[in-house]
Amino acid sequence: MYIRKQPSGSTRDLAEQRTRGRGEYEISSKFEAATPITPSQLVDKELQFRFGRYGFKRTGNVLRSKHGKKRVQLSDVRAYIHGARQIQAALLFPKSRRDEHGLIGGQPTIMTERYIVRRMHFKELSLAPNSARIALGNVDVYNGSQEDAVDFDERMRQVELLHDNVEQFPAQIRDLLIEHRRLLESTEPVPARAEEIVKALMTGVGEIAPDYNVDYIPGMDVVEPLREILDAPQYEEPIAIESIPEEDIEIRRREAALWRRWAATRGPTAAAFRHEVRNAYRATCVVCGIRLPHSRSCRVPGVDSVHILPWATQGANLICNGLCLCKMHHWTFDQQLIAIVTDQGKYAVEVTDLARHVLSSEALAELNSARGEIPVARLPQNVGEWPRPQFLVELYRLVGA
Repeated sequence: MYIRKQPSGSTRDLAEQRTRGRGEYEISSKFEAATPITPSQLVDKELQFRFGRYGFKRTGNVLRSKHGKKRVQLSDVRAYIHGARQIQAALLFPKSRRDEHGLIGGQPTIMTERYIVRRMHFKELSLAPNSARIALGNVDVYNGSQEDAVDFDERMRQVELLHDNVEQFPAQIRDLLIEHRRLLESTEPVPARAEEIVKALMTGVGEIAPDYNVDYIPGMDVVEPLREILDAPQYEEPIAIESIPEEDIEIRRREAALWRRWAATRGPTAAAFRHEVRNAYRATCVVCGIRLPHSRSCRVPGVDSVHILPWATQGANLICNGLCLCKMHHWTFDQQLIAIVTDQGKYAVEVTDLARHVLSSEALAELNSARGEIPVARLPQNVGEWPRPQFLVELYRLVGA
């Protein structure tokens, strides 16, 4: 047994069905059990769906018999939304289409207003005097050329995982997920507000994705990028630099690089730092001056926000403890092949003795091309956000550069 989307239009002309109308949802087939259940036995009963660990929820959707068809209708059109929309919003699906006209196909299948929910299969079904309790199996989605079967329970588990880890997201995403969780915890039908939350999540993910180096295209499903953010590797806090003997310079240098890697994985705090530093430097590498911002076409920026002192107990995530560097100069800074130095309010790039010992002449020539004073135009407009001199001095004292 399943709920299926029945295209509107003449039943005599399938081609016309595919290009007309908004369609309605009907219950078809029998539910196979020890005692089979037919759609007629569900007539005038409210449909209640089970949403994972949140249990069964009312929907305000009732099966009605109309002209011999068993159609799902709202008991109160002003109070509730259709069951298919409730399911989509609970699963954090982007908005689908009601009508089949205009489906363009292609991949991915699920894109905002470019797919329909075709069928919702019943996995479990039990009847009460006024209700039918349903646990869904697969949810079939279709976009004109491609049909995918989404496992309802597996998708719910992914949503629950996001609900369980809200504190690992920036505030705007965290608050939306908390509200979404509360709507599912309620026994009341999933409201239209849940659809607004999904839309807001899509906007929010688009805004924060560059700060997590996640490539998100507006209109796509938000669960995958949220999982990418959640699944980013977490590193253990490295050992204190000061505890390493001063003569073990190589170990100190290695630990400095480990500290930066650790600091870059500290969830919302690290993401906010990356965002603020990159904005302050206008996505421009302070060493070479190349500007590589994210854009609609290049959604991941080509520059990194780098801590000067990632282990600092005070001001670790201030802009003045950060540098904006392109990928190459991020690597050379981490490996102490270049140094940012300051004197009397001016900043300069120096190539270290280590670089002269370990790099080829070609690589050294490339680094030497960036040597010299850093133009003020590459620094933040706010002087208070310029690299703090004492942070730079402390860095090179600790790593022996």
